Amino acid sequence: MVRITSLSIAYAVADRGWSTTGDNLRLIVNVNGRDILRPILNGVRFGLLTGVAEPAGHRVTRSQRGLPREGFARVFTASKSPPSTGDDWLEYPVDLDTDQLTPLSLRLETSGSDLLRLRCLLLWGTSQNGTVIPLAALADPPHLSNDTDEGVASIPLGLAALTDDFTSFTEVFAFIKIGADRNSRTKSPVSLRFSGPDGTLIAEPALDGFADLESSPGDDERSADVWRLQNLPPMQRVFDPAGPLKVVLRVDGEDNAQIERVVLFGVDPSRREAMPVPIVNFSPVTSGANP
Repeated sequence: MVRITSLSIAYAVADRGWSTTGDNLRLIVNVNGRDILRPILNGVRFGLLTGVAEPAGHRVTRSQRGLPREGFARVFTASKSPPSTGDDWLEYPVDLDTDQLTPLSLRLETSGSDLLRLRCLLLWGTSQNGTVIPLAALADPPHLSNDTDEGVASIPLGLAALTDDFTSFTEVFAFIKIGADRNSRTKSPVSLRFSGPDGTLIAEPALDGFADLESSPGDDERSADVWRLQNLPPMQRVFDPAGPLKVVLRVDGEDNAQIERVVLFGVDPSRREAMPVPIVNFSPVTSGANP
């Protein structure tokens, strides 16, 4: 049993026109047939003009915006206290026992007919001591819309199976966000380097399109994305008895990058049951760690 005190969701919007949405997206957590948590995680829109009342327990914060524009990603976090990771934040009390959850407990639903196309979606919880608990990892989920000609009104997210340090994976989802400073971006090639405990190179996939990231204020910010790195050699978080997997975000050039947030999940696509492995959850206290 792990007690979760915050929930985070990363949306990566498809890179085609009219893929993002202005409708509210609600994460539903159901236990024993009852919805116990219903945070709206994507820039909540309340008031007379929308006809949507602010639910009890919500408090909209200035740090929560709408979904990113097409081709980019953003993380939204629901918690009682603001996260130290720079995520878009909704003040919403979360107190959840992982033993309560089943594969039918989690779903994402839309409030309207404004179509949303996602490339991928990552959902995780965080315990009081900072442990990350992967809950769902979906690639190319169904389109979301209340218009049945365009999509479905809700998406079941399933539930990630428990993993350990020795769970193997051959695919990695990488959410990476650059800093807020206008010099945070880089035009140099960027890659993720995976090495064994002795430094032996396992894989070094390129992060294509990293140069498209740039810091800009407001809803139009294009500072983050999710990469799906496929067909990697089998890896695990710890190689017993040699030691842990080594991961380096590498910039190949003189134009460095300032990094604000990195979340890596490993998965084995050959498994019928989703088993994302938490590899990295990195956010410097002061943005500006330069690879």
